[in-house]
Amino acid sequence: MKKKQNNRGVTMVEVIVAFALSAIFMAAATALISPYTKIYLRLNAMNRVEDEVRIVSETIVNELTYATGYDTGGLYILEDPDLEGFSQIKYSDKNGNPATLRADQEKGLIIDYEGIKYPNSEDYLYEPTTWYYGKGFYKKNEVKELKFEKWADNDNKIKYTLTVESPYYSRTVTGYLECLDLTADKITAQAEAGG
Repeated sequence: MKKKQNNRGVTMVEVIVAFALSAIFMAAATALISPYTKIYLRLNAMNRVEDEVRIVSETIVNELTYATGYDTGGLYILEDPDLEGFSQIKYSDKNGNPATLRADQEKGLIIDYEGIKYPNSEDYLYEPTTWYYGKGFYKKNEVKELKFEKWADNDNKIKYTLTVESPYYSRTVTGYLECLDLTADKITAQAEAGG
């Protein structure tokens, strides 16, 4: 006995149902993936800000831990007259080069090294140099605050407050560092210096 073969194929209704089911599964997958993508982007931005805060803090500590006296032998903490929420420190780095450590919202952390002239000459041995990480380092993030203050009158420690913001996240860190090559009387805040 011969079996009857079914040569009908797929009906239009079956194709429409298959497409409808596929569309439902795709919509459900998109609905599940979209929040996770937003969470991933937010965590990525948070990690980026945390990395920047850590790197900038390490740079501040490395520069100021072995700072020596600026010009007349002291380290000076000054309010930035142009930027609210920012202060700057005038010091000499561990090699004796006079410098100013500061920050702004455009460039982030900045170290201005003054030029060093040959003795009894107006010619520079080392030209004045401005150092900063650059816009690529911070991406869309900004340094919103960098404040320095003397921690205690009888101590050679400096307190700093650093705030970095992204469109999704803001991180403020307060750190303390000890100026190993300076005594407490060599660290002067602006108010102590008479303004």
